[in-house]
Amino acid sequence: MENLDNTKPQILFVGPYPPVYGGYSTQIYNLTAFLLKEDFKITVLSFESEDKTEFPREGLRVIRINKKKNWRFLFSSLGNIPVFLSLLVQRVCIRDIASTIIRFHIVCKIVKEHNIKLAVTYNLYDSLYGFYLKKKFDPKLALFTMVFGEILQGMGTGSRYRDFLKSVLSASDRVISSSKYCAGLYEKTGFDPRQIEVIYVGVDIDEYAREGAEKQHPDAVVIPSEYRVVLFFGRFLKDMGLDVVLESIPSVLEKNKDVCFLLAGARGELDEQAKALQLKYPDRVFIHHDVPHDILPLYYRRCSILLAPTKALRACMGISIKDSMAWGKPAIVSDSGGIKEAVSDKETGLVIPLNGRDRIEPAEIEQAICTLMDNPQLMEEMGKNARQRAIELFDKALEAKRWLQLINQALA
Repeated sequence: MENLDNTKPQILFVGPYPPVYGGYSTQIYNLTAFLLKEDFKITVLSFESEDKTEFPREGLRVIRINKKKNWRFLFSSLGNIPVFLSLLVQRVCIRDIASTIIRFHIVCKIVKEHNIKLAVTYNLYDSLYGFYLKKKFDPKLALFTMVFGEILQGMGTGSRYRDFLKSVLSASDRVISSSKYCAGLYEKTGFDPRQIEVIYVGVDIDEYAREGAEKQHPDAVVIPSEYRVVLFFGRFLKDMGLDVVLESIPSVLEKNKDVCFLLAGARGELDEQAKALQLKYPDRVFIHHDVPHDILPLYYRRCSILLAPTKALRACMGISIKDSMAWGKPAIVSDSGGIKEAVSDKETGLVIPLNGRDRIEPAEIEQAICTLMDNPQLMEEMGKNARQRAIELFDKALEAKRWLQLINQALA
């Protein structure tokens, strides 16, 4: 397949698409699948390490581009000069200016070639070009900007080009956030958070009932049936709280002989520390990096508890928390960011308060794990409550319908 049907509305998503796994890519994967059924044609632009174009589904084009290989766009137009100067005046660093100009030209090229009617960008700092994109194509192109907690990256330096960030948000036809907490963060730019649409990133609440969901996958970690599984699913970073999990594991294993840990997710700074623990407990600590979507149901089905002890202020919410809720599993979490919008303490899981600290203590998560493991009936009750809450708030069908409403309004 070389071309998509240009008679249908064309939508561009600028963000990662699997097999780059993570929160952004999961949402794009689910949204594109839904929109294809609604007869939209989709192009996904994913900035990666190589240049190639794929057609993974009928009506879906995935363009993977290496920005560094496209440095020529920095010098391709005299129009780059005013863009460069305007960003420089806003005290944007040279590296981010170069990245913005390259992204701008690549997106413009795709918008022109494929008759794009709506562009959806992810992460405000990666979407600075959106301001210039709207100036160039408005009103023929609608622009949605999807924001998460990236604004926290600039809090340490005060107002990191605050005025320009507000301009980018104001230029967007819609600004969308995945939690009330993260929407509120953008007040720091001077942008009214009441103008931000809060749409919870949805999950598949019916996966557990799908035929074949219980079958073992050849690439999945095989865990002995006699163990109860504590699952951590996220990037192997301190921000995700994995360091707290790793420090708690020896004590938990000592007190619970039928418990094991499955650590799954993208690689990060704690890879070696996790590997060392696996070598120390080879039969009770399991690791799986970059888990494909078709293996995730096996892990959620198999686990008893999910852990998400995220660092202070870090999380908008977390897809793994909502996935575990959909599978009827309780979660042990910190009260970081928007997590409190998902997990109700002592009802759908246990919420450990940070109380102004940067992280919770390993002893606290150890105690929480032991509390639930010692009370199977409590765990079961919390799991039922968690699933009901997932049905009411986090069904990906609800998310898709809200997106469809906004898209139809924009394209009208």
